[in-house]
Amino acid sequence: MLEYSLSESTNVRLALRDLLGREVFSTASGLQSVGTHRLMIDGTSLAPGIYYYSLQIGATQYLGKLSIVR
Repeated sequence: MLEYSLSESTNVRLALRDLLGREVFSTASGLQSVGTHRLMIDGTSLAPGIYYYSLQIGATQYLGKLSIVR
């Protein structure tokens, strides 16, 4: 789960990539209102391992690492 806060209404998009850079999951949440939001990532269809996410909030991009374990 990714949690983030918005100070103004803006578009949000999440993309998840494997270690080879292939996009394995994405969601375009569209225009979101001011406040705190949570994005759930359903990893049941993904193999256990390390993934990298890109969270685009308006013109700003946040990058991070995500581990899926079973």
